[in-house]
Amino acid sequence: MILLRLDIEGFGRLRQRVVDLAPGLNVVFGPNETGKSTLHAYLDAMLFGFRQTHTLQGRQRRARAYAPARERYRPWQGGAYAGSLTYDCDGRTYLVRRDFDRDELTIRDALTGRDLTAEFAADPATGERDFARRHGGITPVIFRGTLSVAQGADAVDGSSLGPEIRAILTQAAAPADSPGAGAIDALRAAAEQLGTPRRLGTPLGQAHARVAALAAEREHALGAQQRTRELEDLQGRLAAAHTAAAAAQTARDRIERARAGARLAEAQALQAEIDELPTFATTRLDELGSRQRAVQEAERNAAAAARQEALDLRQRAAGATTRRRRLQQLAAIGDGTVAEAGRLEAARTPGPAPLLAGVGLLALVASLATRLVWLAAAGALAAAAGIWRLVAARRAALALSRLLSAAAGADSVRTLANLDDERRVLRAQPDVDPDALLRAADDLDSKGPAGEALDRARTDLADYLQAHGVASAADFAARAAAAERRERLQARLDGLLAGTSLPELAAPFPEGPPPPAGPTPTDHEIAESHAAWLRAMAEAAGLADQEASLRQQLGPEPPDLGAVEAELRRAVASRALLDIRRQALDLALGTIEAERQAVQREFAPVLHRRLAELAPALTAARYAELHVDEDLNITVRAPERSDLVPAGLLSRGAADQVYLAARVALAEVATARVDAPLLLDESLAHYDDERLAAALTCLGELAATRQILLFTCHARVLAAVSTVPHRVVELTSRS
Repeated sequence: MILLRLDIEGFGRLRQRVVDLAPGLNVVFGPNETGKSTLHAYLDAMLFGFRQTHTLQGRQRRARAYAPARERYRPWQGGAYAGSLTYDCDGRTYLVRRDFDRDELTIRDALTGRDLTAEFAADPATGERDFARRHGGITPVIFRGTLSVAQGADAVDGSSLGPEIRAILTQAAAPADSPGAGAIDALRAAAEQLGTPRRLGTPLGQAHARVAALAAEREHALGAQQRTRELEDLQGRLAAAHTAAAAAQTARDRIERARAGARLAEAQALQAEIDELPTFATTRLDELGSRQRAVQEAERNAAAAARQEALDLRQRAAGATTRRRRLQQLAAIGDGTVAEAGRLEAARTPGPAPLLAGVGLLALVASLATRLVWLAAAGALAAAAGIWRLVAARRAALALSRLLSAAAGADSVRTLANLDDERRVLRAQPDVDPDALLRAADDLDSKGPAGEALDRARTDLADYLQAHGVASAADFAARAAAAERRERLQARLDGLLAGTSLPELAAPFPEGPPPPAGPTPTDHEIAESHAAWLRAMAEAAGLADQEASLRQQLGPEPPDLGAVEAELRRAVASRALLDIRRQALDLALGTIEAERQAVQREFAPVLHRRLAELAPALTAARYAELHVDEDLNITVRAPERSDLVPAGLLSRGAADQVYLAARVALAEVATARVDAPLLLDESLAHYDDERLAAALTCLGELAATRQILLFTCHARVLAAVSTVPHRVVELTSRS
């Protein structure tokens, strides 16, 4: 459940207020008397209302009753006594509106406006809808006892917080005036008077102690005879153990001397081989390899650059050859060819010549009929002019066709113009000899890799070899390998010597290491021989201790066994009667307390783990170890003390920190949901700067999974919270 918006029409001193909230940490800030506590109470009233259950006549007739807070928070200035709450749950937004004066509740879908009130079950006792429990896992007891930490709440107290937590987790303690309260007190008083087997000052404790003493006295008398027989057997086993220990020591000394001789021989051989190996300044072949790789890399780079340059030259040669070939193909096009082609293109169009020739021929035909000489002359002239124009156009078309065919095979004047443009561009380009470019590319291919980077890498390798006094990389590697072997042999020798010197190792053998009588004893064999000797010594010591213990246990003569057994029977019978009475009392109390204890056993480990996670962060790691016992009491290990002390003995500031950690942990354990909002009203008021910073950092981390509303009137809290993500809701003094 994420609270999004509070619309307060009238509630106490607050009137026509809108408070927008966000997921995570919300800081509600304002001076005193601006309505922070009233806003806190408004959230409680919106979630659970003011209804209480009251019985008038019997169990069947119930009349509606209200908490005193309903009258306390009536609007100061009159007007509507109502408001609404908008919240988000599982991706859906709900709008809850209450009319506190009429005691009416409506729950709607905030997006569609659909009435959802009937979808939520009503409490049989009060009639309140259970939307807070379904969407946030919240009941009034859990909210007011864990999630809502009101202003003025007492700091943690060793004698009060445990019972308070137990009452919350069991949903409420039994009322003091309930019918079973007197019976529980009577049972507890009777059980206290009878006592327990461990309390020696009570009848039951004295009876158990008497039976235990008589049983011990009987066991002492019965065991005396058995211990006498055991002592005789033990003395024989002790003599055999001493013999075995001496033999094990002899075998151990023999094996250790043989191993020392073999160790000396191996150490001398290693020293001789070390002396024959030359010394060298370094064994690091990786430095040589690095320089060799640098030379190889430079050679590859130089070769790649030469190949790329040769490729570029060959591409340029191919381009120059293509240019020359194309110019040869376009050589038939002269500077005036395009203009001539244009003129012929215009001349091959006959224009009105066909019409003129036709008109002239018609005039000739007409003159034959009319016998008009002038008409015949005009027709002849027109026909001759038209025919001459057609012949000229035909000749121009043939000339244009021949011209285009000769000019690189162009099919049109436009194509001829494009070819002429190409010819001019190619002629403007510089003429490069492709054969010279190809010869330059061949020269690059024939030469080996070269360049400044390659020269530097080769020089660096030569300088490194010269600095170590070698002529080649192979000589360097050989000498480095010899130096590395010398180091390995020296390490083996140091391991054999184990902090001693070779002369010290040879001291027990003035005539040199003895020749091996067999295989060199292994470390395992030496360890086994030493362990066998230790086992033999331990067995002998243990048997000696057993002998001394048995002698001490025998002591004086045991009491009369018959008298002890008779007294023991009477004591057992008396104890049995008291045990039966105590069992009856415990059964009655256990039945009554079973449910409460089951809840405590279930929640105590969970609360302990969560409190142990929260406390270091909320106390700046000062109180990193907090404990919650099965009775849900909280104890703390302070840095200046080695024992656990009740949390109520801490200073006010430290107690406030532990109280806040307990409340946050209890909220998470009691609700079993991480999305129920947590309300803290002035919970950080008594914190110093260091504790305040630690608490706000922890609350900022908790706010990643749980909405938190922190109410405060202190500007220093508002300033300190700037280090963590948060939203500020500022209240002013207007009504």
